[in-house]
Amino acid sequence: VWAWTAWTESGQSAASRVGQTFQWLGALVSQTMGGIFDAIMAGDWALAFEIGVQAMNVVWLRSMAGFTAMWASFTGFFSDAWTNVVGYVKSAFVGLLPMAVGVLTSIQAFVVDWANSIAEALGLSIRFDGLDGLNQLKANVEVYANDRKQQIASETQQQLAANQKVRDDRVAQARYAVRAAQDELTDMTGKAKRSREDMAAKLRPKVTPPKGDAFSGAGIDAQPGGVMGTFSASV
Repeated sequence: VWAWTAWTESGQSAASRVGQTFQWLGALVSQTMGGIFDAIMAGDWALAFEIGVQAMNVVWLRSMAGFTAMWASFTGFFSDAWTNVVGYVKSAFVGLLPMAVGVLTSIQAFVVDWANSIAEALGLSIRFDGLDGLNQLKANVEVYANDRKQQIASETQQQLAANQKVRDDRVAQARYAVRAAQDELTDMTGKAKRSREDMAAKLRPKVTPPKGDAFSGAGIDAQPGGVMGTFSASV
């Protein structure tokens, strides 16, 4: 695992994602504690508990999403390697067919030459020739082998793309679950904040302004016992 994360691009990317998964933890704690405080100040203990539970759910889902991405990259490295090996073995096996036909052609050529030499030594007019059909077979096998190799290469690339899509879909589902949980937590903390503000508005004392102009002789200064009245009297 260390070598994979240290020397491969997929491993480094996965390690970076895991690091980013824990970087946001401080912001999440701040959001959660603020929401719990708001809910308590509003007198809604049930909402405070729900916010705490939802925060733990977000942490769990986000952690699992990070590990899912890392595991997908880790297993994908070996899965892709195996797919490439299988494709290489198939291509190598197909490449043996022209070689096998070539060996048969060489053997038949040797046998035909040997038979013709014996016939010539015996003074016979018989000549053996069976290479044309075998040469044509060899050419056909070579064409088939080349076409088959191209097909195997295409199938290998398609399989690699399919494997990548499966991994991407799995990671996307995990991240979607995190976003949904985070949005629900945001709604809860927003509700707690609004409840606290409403409670504070209800508890805020209502101040009735004094009658008249506060800065005129009939205002605060003219009120007996007032601050400005006391100051004026003392002067």
